[in-house]
Amino acid sequence: MIKNIIFDVGNVIWKGNSKSIINYIKINSLDDKEKIATFFEGFRKLDLGEETIEEHYERWKKINNLNSIYDEKYKNQLIKYYEHREFNTEIINLINKLKENNYKIYVLSNNNKKAMDYLKKCEETKNIDGWVISYEYKLVKPDENFYKILFNKYNLKPEECFLVDDKEKNIKAGNNLRMNGHVLDYENNKAEKLIEDLRLKGVKI
Repeated sequence: MIKNIIFDVGNVIWKGNSKSIINYIKINSLDDKEKIATFFEGFRKLDLGEETIEEHYERWKKINNLNSIYDEKYKNQLIKYYEHREFNTEIINLINKLKENNYKIYVLSNNNKKAMDYLKKCEETKNIDGWVISYEYKLVKPDENFYKILFNKYNLKPEECFLVDDKEKNIKAGNNLRMNGHVLDYENNKAEKLIEDLRLKGVKI
């Protein structure tokens, strides 16, 4: 019986990818857009807690030989990129319905401290019971040890858990530990196929 639903953040709780953030930031030229797109590549050190978002920005700027004009035009918005991400409304609604039906809700995410501190304060995440974020443990999905931290921290049985993630490799890692899961293709299917899959597993929605 499924008792716990675990959600990823990027492309699951939050919408889309860097394109939506770039579109939100007022960027003057195509060249700037292409350069700024690379800011969102190589977040591994951030997700592992090996650098701050400010350090990532400075390293990115140095690698790309960008001058101080980027600080004036884009720095503040880039280091607070998470404030420009929209929520997947259907997923938030689903979380709220699951909570009403007495399911426990958790987040398991490869992510950084600043973004998660911000997300935890949002009204949309008020029904989340627990968080396991990569920067705190120096581990990222699909490392199975990262999943085990979630199970141990909240005393969860893997077979009673269901993971919602946008990457198949992350779902497969959970399957290896006897946890069910669903690869969310939100852009094409919204939450419809996810809800169908949950119901097939006996989850009341």
